[in-house]
Order: sequence, then structure tokens, then C-alpha cells
Amino acid sequence: MTLYTPTLLPHGCPQPLPEPQDACGIGYIVRVDGTPSRRVVTMALEALANHAHRGAVAADGRTGDGAGVMTQLPYEFLARVYQSVTGNTSPAR
Repeated sequence: MTLYTPTLLPHGCPQPLPEPQDACGIGYIVRVDGTPSRRVVTMALEALANHAHRGAVAADGRTGDGAGVMTQLPYEFLARVYQSVTGNTSPAR
């Protein structure tokens, strides 16, 4: 794997890349202490919405291209729902 190290022009901006690049990217928003937070989810949704201009939609212009937000699953809630639907207890975490 070859890493691209840009050469800075006199005004501080990097030179253009030698060839076209993909527009993929990753945003990572997290509380370092691991505490669940609605604020983190809100910030992640705002970041995702701000990428619409990058073409993060399918050909129909309405659905996503797979971009999304990954959150911690509320295990206790899902275990209760699973038990109410199936009558079985969920496996231990």
C-alpha cells in the first residue's frame, strides 16, 4: 500500500492529487468514557446529513447508499422484546 504525502504549495494548501480519488470517508463520533449519550447520536445524524452533497444517495435520489450510523444496541430492551415475541430467553451477553 502506498500512502500519498502531499507537497504543500507556498500558500499552505496541498498540491492536487495526481489522479482522481474516491469520495469515501468515515466520521467517528464517540464519548471516550463509553457513556451512552443522545447528544452523540444527534451529532452523528447531523454529520451524516451533511454528507448528502457528496452523493450519498442511491440512483432513485431518495434512498441511502449504505451510509449510516452505528450505535450500541440496547441489549436489555431487545432481550425483553425477544422474550415477548418468542417466549424464549435471550442468550447471556
